[in-house]
Amino acid sequence: MDRVTKHPLAEYHIPAEMLKNEVLEDSNLFGPAIEGWKNLTSRLRDAAAKEKDEDKPFTKLYFESYFYNARCWYKFSQSEKNLQSDKMQKTKKEEQYLGVAANYIVRLENATNKEGWSIVRDRFNELMDAEPKLKAAYEKLKKAAAAPAAPAGK
Repeated sequence: MDRVTKHPLAEYHIPAEMLKNEVLEDSNLFGPAIEGWKNLTSRLRDAAAKEKDEDKPFTKLYFESYFYNARCWYKFSQSEKNLQSDKMQKTKKEEQYLGVAANYIVRLENATNKEGWSIVRDRFNELMDAEPKLKAAYEKLKKAAAAPAAPAGK
């Protein structure tokens, strides 16, 4: 996969990079997978910003990668590596990584531009329906984001 994605003639190697990240994720190599999704979404964000095509293929790929990145953070929160930690440390790590995944969802849903949410909303809803821990973390963050801020000085 590295050879394919780094080949100088591989102009449109985005699907190969996505597949590579999915293989890393399926192999429980969450650190490299998260890094791969982060790099890919960064590149796709730039391409999507310049996109003039009415079908917006780079925008769609960007939000698909955004979804996969959030899903990868969730899987990392539930990974065997975290489960082998002592209970207190495991709980902190699980909550931290679970919060990162939930935050991706809440940020996208609350974004001013709803284009991304309309592209991946169904995927996020399916994921949360299948993963009650993620849905609970999402609901908690969503509720906190909707709560009015306390007045200054109080």
